[in-house]
Amino acid sequence: MVDVTEESPAYKILYLVWEECNNSSIWSYRRLNRSMHDAVTLAIDSGMKFKQTDFDTFSSKFRLGYWGSWEQFYSQAVSSNNLSACHALEHSLRRKPWIVLFQINLLDSYRQGGRIARGSRFYWDGKYVTVTSMGKDELVACSYHTSSIEDRQIAKEVMNRLGDVSSDTKTVDNPAKKYRLTRLDLRPPKRRLNEQG
Repeated sequence: MVDVTEESPAYKILYLVWEECNNSSIWSYRRLNRSMHDAVTLAIDSGMKFKQTDFDTFSSKFRLGYWGSWEQFYSQAVSSNNLSACHALEHSLRRKPWIVLFQINLLDSYRQGGRIARGSRFYWDGKYVTVTSMGKDELVACSYHTSSIEDRQIAKEVMNRLGDVSSDTKTVDNPAKKYRLTRLDLRPPKRRLNEQG
């Protein structure tokens, strides 16, 4: 048994699930993986504290790659405004946060500025765009012809059933416009000095 007294509350709950998950029933990786994912979700949503190295530890000790997605957890941490989880994930992903000053929407959580993550929506170039991927130096945000992922999936299924492989099919899978944005693109514009003052 490992001494977990110096560990974060998030680590403690994951350790407990890892150790106890299959003790009362037949062993199942499916149950373990689902339970570990749910434990991280609970820790993030409930505002538990994370140490900066927690997600690296989850990866090495608890095989995070089998049951979790760093980007999904990061989106959840940003949406839940759990800053210690955000810091831990940024440390694991080895990237600085993308912070903007304009209104964003992530998982139906609207706010005026702050961190953005995959799935964040904001107004850009006259259209609402959705962040589809993020890197250290650039992110990709796309505008779509339809308003939501569900709409795109439904439209794609209808077209597949009808056997329609026209150019309209491309607008379902492919964005209407793709933007590659850098940190400089997302900075607020500098105030222009008045010539008289």
